[in-house]
Amino acid sequence: MDAIDKKILALLQNDGKRTHVEIARSVNLSPPSVLERIRKLLSTGIIRRFTVLLDPKKVGNALTAFVHVRITDPRCDEQFVQCILAQEEVLECHRVTGDYSYLLKVKTGSTEDLNSLIAHCIRSIEGVTSTSINVVLESAKEEPGISLKYCHLDPSSGRNANPRATRKTERAENPKRAAGRAQERPAAGGAERS
Repeated sequence: MDAIDKKILALLQNDGKRTHVEIARSVNLSPPSVLERIRKLLSTGIIRRFTVLLDPKKVGNALTAFVHVRITDPRCDEQFVQCILAQEEVLECHRVTGDYSYLLKVKTGSTEDLNSLIAHCIRSIEGVTSTSINVVLESAKEEPGISLKYCHLDPSSGRNANPRATRKTERAENPKRAAGRAQERPAAGGAERS
């Protein structure tokens, strides 16, 4: 991954609907080159998938809670994870250090729905010995994007944000497009375009 890939990722995280033509303008590459880069980011798993971000309250999921789950028998972990993966109210499931084994982030419609999820699903899973629940009163920040601050660029990729290097990279990635551009340029000493 190079600096251009990083910029493409930032643009897509900000607006996943953005077309490769719009992205191409922002990163000074041709649309086919951008599309190829996006395909590579998908095939390598850097981009896991494209999705839609919904407003939870507008679709009836007004309550957010964090549920701590203690499992004393490690042999029950796999069954617990499989059960949790099947619950659409559970947005995140993390194995953690400390007094509890797992931390879940859940969104439900009401406290009754949360209670039902805890009582009839989570606490009924074999191995679960206790839970602790924190209901969110207010969220100051809840962003789905990932920081690219710690993204390591690969200097051996030969790519660079330098426009000259970008044109070289573009020629390598899309020789037909680069050849077409070369034909459009005026010959040395020729008339300049207005």
